Amino acid sequence: MLAKAKPPDIEPGSHCTNPYTCEFYDVCNKPLPVDHVANLPGISAKKLEELESEGIESIRNFPKSFPLTER
Repeated sequence: MLAKAKPPDIEPGSHCTNPYTCEFYDVCNKPLPVDHVANLPGISAKKLEELESEGIESIRNFPKSFPLTER
């Protein structure tokens, strides 16, 4: 894969940094907006996937009914 000119056609995920950071990491993982739900401290990958599946990316659109811990 590393000898190819373009990154693989797969969604970014934990495999991008484990066991090593992929050389295409910055290409595939563009900086997120400041209000992106992924910037919530301590939010789990599972909860992020749930939000993404509902089309929610901004903290401003976060549903009040979505379960979060107090933290």
